[in-house]
Amino acid sequence: MQTSTYIGSVSSYLAVVRELTADSELALFRGQPNRRRALLPPIARHNQPVSTAVERQMLAMFQQYGEFTPKEAHTWDDQASNWHLLSQAQQFGMKTRLMAWSQNPLIALWFACQRGAPEPYVYLFRADGLDEVDFTTDPLAISQTRVFSPIEARPEATAQRSWYSIHPSKVGSDGQVSPQAQGFVPLEQELYGRDRLLEIPLLRAMKSKLLAELATYGINERTVYPGLDGLCQHLNHWLTAKSAGVETDDEKLEVAVNNLPSTVAGKLFGYSGIHPRSLDYQAVASAPTESLTTGHSLSGLRQYRRQYTADFDFD
Repeated sequence: MQTSTYIGSVSSYLAVVRELTADSELALFRGQPNRRRALLPPIARHNQPVSTAVERQMLAMFQQYGEFTPKEAHTWDDQASNWHLLSQAQQFGMKTRLMAWSQNPLIALWFACQRGAPEPYVYLFRADGLDEVDFTTDPLAISQTRVFSPIEARPEATAQRSWYSIHPSKVGSDGQVSPQAQGFVPLEQELYGRDRLLEIPLLRAMKSKLLAELATYGINERTVYPGLDGLCQHLNHWLTAKSAGVETDDEKLEVAVNNLPSTVAGKLFGYSGIHPRSLDYQAVASAPTESLTTGHSLSGLRQYRRQYTADFDFD
């Protein structure tokens, strides 16, 4: 039987994830409603390169005007505080050299299905060994991409099982760009040929179905954003369905709302307060899979069972 290169159900998605992470100790996922031309951190998505001096000034202003003092700051050196400041600034929406990922593949799938963008994708990052971070070093002087989990995470970051990749820049404090590269290098170029990155395309027409399936796993606005704003978004969607005359099963709705990830599959979601280095997907998906057909493009980013093409627009 011929299989599609695109994902149209949660079970097929988890089967792909299980296959692709079978030999990985740390797999991270990033869901995007639309395909990106390059995987770059927010601060790098500009026409002109941003100097490290500007980054340092932004962090200093964030700390000063936000009256930000991390817990147990007296036990940290200046560099460790800078790592923490970056993490907090990213969580509050400031553009930094961090890029957000999730250790929960279902959270990434949920984000990929948001909005009406035409090309939803989930990016899978096999980050084995890249989490060996020296927090006594200057985070703005790193030479290669690393990953770390946020310190003192906000409720949203905890619920989303957030991790961050931190990216090196070729722009100095004086704003001068190295002749070898222009500013930040896209992640797929930096990791070219290392078999670490893969993108999983989703069927646009199946996004509503995927979101409905995710709700049965406890993945919805209320659990992704565990505050009043997330609850209100969830109720607004419920109201929209009711107003449109869509029949809803109240019992199933109650299960979906109260079925927190920690009660669905603990090994998958890892809600133990500790970031597990390996995940067990067998508990939630047992669909048969075929062997992975690999292939590299010039950009270094692979797709599941198909070649990657670099000709697309920003979302």
